[in-house]
Amino acid sequence: MNIHFTFKNFEPSEHLKNYARNRFGKLSKHGQDNAELQVNMSVEKHRHMAEVVLSGGSLHLSATEESQDMYATIDMVLDKLVAQVKKNSDKKALHKKAG
Repeated sequence: MNIHFTFKNFEPSEHLKNYARNRFGKLSKHGQDNAELQVNMSVEKHRHMAEVVLSGGSLHLSATEESQDMYATIDMVLDKLVAQVKKNSDKKALHKKAG
């Protein structure tokens, strides 16, 4: 999985980059090995926002989240994205089983 980061209005620490890379790398265990992941993180006053776009093949999913802590925001947006990936794979399995 190729992960691309974009940061706006703040300079990220190496720890934050590694944390995000490790957390989003877990998407590959859900069958998203050849996908592209674009992670946009920004800070506006006390709002830490993350927008994630996952695309690969016929798959195109996105999730957005915000909180007062960037680490928590990363975890929340990852949870949303994992739920979408699972829902999508369940749909595919159902169609495959029915057809």
